[in-house]
Amino acid sequence: MSGMHLPALAAYQKARRLSASEPLVRARIDRALVDVYMYLGKFTLSRKAALAATRTFRRLKADSDLAQTRVNYANLLHRQDRHREAEKLYREAAEYFERTGNRLAVARCQYNRANTLVQLFDLPLAETLYKSAFEIYEAEKYSLDTNDARYGLAWLRMLRGDFHVALVDLRVCERAYREGGDPRGAALCLLDRAEVYLGLCLNEDALDAARSAEKSFVPNRPTL
Repeated sequence: MSGMHLPALAAYQKARRLSASEPLVRARIDRALVDVYMYLGKFTLSRKAALAATRTFRRLKADSDLAQTRVNYANLLHRQDRHREAEKLYREAAEYFERTGNRLAVARCQYNRANTLVQLFDLPLAETLYKSAFEIYEAEKYSLDTNDARYGLAWLRMLRGDFHVALVDLRVCERAYREGGDPRGAALCLLDRAEVYLGLCLNEDALDAARSAEKSFVPNRPTL
């Protein structure tokens, strides 16, 4: 998502009207709308889109689309702090994608599931899943997704108080996000570095990192 959610919503709604006679296409648009509505904060509409897509995919026996819809719905649950429900859906989707040999989809499920497990304080399993996602993405040469998994590991190390290791990882992540054209990701790494510096009692460094992060954030384009 580029952040231009309202234009995306308008385009999907128009496409949905035009696909009235094509249930599979219409259901795939509903699946995309799950995320669009979620980013707009319209959680009820997001859930309705997920249910509509799920019903159609089940009727058409479109198992891969159904599994992906579960991932989209799990994203919504995670955004609503329903982490245990989201974790279950991510796990089930990962098992399906494992059976069908879709390694990239497995990696995405593992990464998302690790995020929920951090919220559920199961840090050892979260670390295992972040590492597995990292290895898959690295092998497939998906550099920004690889860096997302690396950032998840850095975050875990920060939470555990492994500040020096986390600091090294965050510098690598920050550089990768900058080179990959993701200034927001780089700024988030700077903010986390500020927190690590505080943990190391390096208050001046923490202040400098926080100020740099503040300057790095690009003003958000309006989405509402």
